[in-house]
Amino acid sequence: LIPLGKELDSLRAIKEKEEISLIKKATRIATQGFLELKDTVKPGSRERNLAIELEHQLKKRGSGELPFEIIVASGPRGALPHGVASEKRIRKGEMVIIDFGSRYKGYCSDETCTLLMGSPTRRQKKVYQIVKAAHDKAIDFIKPGRKASQIDEVAREHIRQAGYNHGFSHGLGHGVGLAIHEEPLISPDSSTVIEEGMVFTIEPGIYLEGWGGVRIEDMVVATREGCRMLTQVSKEMGSIVPKQC
Repeated sequence: LIPLGKELDSLRAIKEKEEISLIKKATRIATQGFLELKDTVKPGSRERNLAIELEHQLKKRGSGELPFEIIVASGPRGALPHGVASEKRIRKGEMVIIDFGSRYKGYCSDETCTLLMGSPTRRQKKVYQIVKAAHDKAIDFIKPGRKASQIDEVAREHIRQAGYNHGFSHGLGHGVGLAIHEEPLISPDSSTVIEEGMVFTIEPGIYLEGWGGVRIEDMVVATREGCRMLTQVSKEMGSIVPKQC
């Protein structure tokens, strides 16, 4: 018997049109559910209650079993890249990382938004804009034939030049499909070369102990000329404050 794990992983990394269509449907479910939740978020909300409500909104719109436990990490807890929702109440002025996904006919979505409970401080605005620029530069750089490690470096170098390299502690992204984490990995030591049809996340973040964090995550599919965004929630600075804040 010959192990075929790596070969199968490589085959799964490139999605057929039908698979991309199912992933797109999963992202639409996630968008609708998140936007329904977003404008109910306000100071005093409990992280865990928001996670429960978001799960309800996703499943109400057709999601199957969620691909991972929803992350809601507010204030200093935002420094935890995988800070699952706690009993903590969100406070005015805090940033709130919400990482969520849906599953449709077996295919997953993955997206992270960082919300702000009021007007940004100078530091909050600066850190958010650094992460957003790193995210945008990486997406603009994506093209078949380029290495996953090069894409990671584009975002990482921007954060490094801004003086926050110590705050970016994980790879830039990962493939998404039938599993929430699959090939290609977008990381400093990845040897993968991007090919048309690969679906993966771009998710730079800055995490500062005692202060909090910012992560912006979108899913893209590599196309002949570059890439196309699959996730749909706006990550622009002007859109991250819920109506009730």
